[in-house]
Amino acid sequence: MRLDGRERTQRRVRAGAHVVLTVEVDEPGEVAIEGLDLITSALPEAPAVFDLLPSRPGRYSVLFTPVGGAARDIGSLLVATG
Repeated sequence: MRLDGRERTQRRVRAGAHVVLTVEVDEPGEVAIEGLDLITSALPEAPAVFDLLPSRPGRYSVLFTPVGGAARDIGSLLVATG
């Protein structure tokens, strides 16, 4: 499952489903998934990759913080039951 850091995107998954979320960015920085306490680095040539098994339903913001810049909301992961 891909999320493009250049435009705000929402991705939906079922609670308990295995998902690999790849986040592509235009500049170096860090990508975080709020509420899941996950953070990793990302480069234009090396996207952030999260291997997830989300169990709690909810909406989790995906934030990108460029090197030397401020965090911005680039999307969300919606974890739904059923």
